[in-house]
Amino acid sequence: MASRFLNLALFIAVAVVAAGLWAWAGRPVALPDVPDGRLRCLSYSPFSENELPSDPDSVVPRQRIAADLKLLSGYTGCVRTYSALHGLSAVAELAAANGMEVLLGIWIGSNHADNAREIEAALASAAAHPQAVRGIVVGNEVLLRRELTADQLMDVIRKVRAGTALPVTYADVWEFWLRNPQVATLTDFVTVHILPFWEDEPIAVDHAQAHLGAILDKVRGSFPGKPILIGETGWPSAGRSREGAVPGPLNQARFVREFVVMAGERGMDYNLIEAFDQPWKRRNEGTVGGHWGIFDADRNPKFALSGPVSDLPSWPLHAMATTLLSAAFALWGVTTGRRLAPWRWAAVAALGHVAGAVFVFQIRNVLAAGIGPAGLLLGLGGLALAAGGAAALLHRLTGDGRPARPATAPELAAWLRRPAAPGPELWLGALRLATLFGTASVALKLALDPRYLDFPIFAYALPAAAWLLLAPGGRGGGERRPEEGWLAIVILLSVPVGLWREGVNLEAWAWNIIALAVAWPARRQAWREAARLFALGRRVEAGGAEQP
Repeated sequence: MASRFLNLALFIAVAVVAAGLWAWAGRPVALPDVPDGRLRCLSYSPFSENELPSDPDSVVPRQRIAADLKLLSGYTGCVRTYSALHGLSAVAELAAANGMEVLLGIWIGSNHADNAREIEAALASAAAHPQAVRGIVVGNEVLLRRELTADQLMDVIRKVRAGTALPVTYADVWEFWLRNPQVATLTDFVTVHILPFWEDEPIAVDHAQAHLGAILDKVRGSFPGKPILIGETGWPSAGRSREGAVPGPLNQARFVREFVVMAGERGMDYNLIEAFDQPWKRRNEGTVGGHWGIFDADRNPKFALSGPVSDLPSWPLHAMATTLLSAAFALWGVTTGRRLAPWRWAAVAALGHVAGAVFVFQIRNVLAAGIGPAGLLLGLGGLALAAGGAAALLHRLTGDGRPARPATAPELAAWLRRPAAPGPELWLGALRLATLFGTASVALKLALDPRYLDFPIFAYALPAAAWLLLAPGGRGGGERRPEEGWLAIVILLSVPVGLWREGVNLEAWAWNIIALAVAWPARRQAWREAARLFALGRRVEAGGAEQP
């Protein structure tokens, strides 16, 4: 009886600690309020996940634009567009109906016929509703994309100026304005993009306002007497970290609210990117690209413009979910019929909370990053991998202390040819190979081109822990497993490159520690395969030297 009370006390103690951690993660943080609850201007792209601006047949319904502008009129008196096609020619008319102004965008690229259509549509819209057009933005980052030279861009600007008396500008990141100052001779004001998160050397949110102010001073010094508009600035609410620049709802709210206050103090004219999340951008820019909106894709505000903000406002539901999973794990421990030591009961309870937290954040990542059925399937695969790791750890904690020998790849292939009821060896072998293959694939991609790739920490953390725990006592360690050795080699070679690319990035370090944990139990296999390859090379070299 005493042991039961002790086990129950341990379970409750772990639940209290876990709830405290959730409460800390979701604690409200005081931030400066946005004066009057109004933003100067917001970038507006109304495309859905299945509507691509690059598709000439994509047309945004007029009623969606009307509903969006009515909603936005409660937060701002201005929107910036990027194209005059795809149904966006209605923006000026509908903005005027809501008492709003428009920075009317013309999308310019290397295709001159497309440019001509954009210019014609924009000039017609501006001529029909001049009272709503604050200015015409001729091109967006076309110099950054290297689709036109500065001289070619200036020719386009001249064509637009010849067709309107309204103010004209061009928009690009600050470095390209400084490299091409001659463009400003044809514009009424300079529209500059300053995005601390996307800098070549990313800026953490703690230092973002100081950086932004310093860049603005540099731009003002390069264009004395010229009005400056910050055409894009903002912060993403989801996605991968870039060194010390960490996305998230709280950091996004902090950046926006601190920036608006600073803009008012320094007399900055600005446009925030952006009004609504753009799911289609995830195809080109990863998870981060789709989450710059003040509103999510369903038009729900992500944070208030005044009062404290929480990074995890739904933390009570998450705490409840992890407690229920912890109870389920403890129930499993009871059904094994074994008398578990108190420390094992505590470990089982803690594992339930950890696994629950992993599942919560993996599901959040799936919803934030998944693109179409393939993206959803990949995300659910990561969730299944995490569940497999949790099950392996639970089996280890509540079992008889003798972990099963994971099946080899040939044994798994033989089972697929003649399926039967899988035992622990088979599913542990499948977990082992799936974890190795997935980790090797991600580690290699991050080493080659990491800019837009997320770190799948929550999919692989539990399988990595399970492998480390199972490997030392596992049987069959001396048998040859070449596929595991080669996958471990890929991981061990990719990790140093990935760390070098990322710099001081806590998220990257967490992922690479997980990757090393996955590769570590297969280190002997990796050494054997490397030695075999080296010996084969020596034999080939010796054989070639013996040829006449």
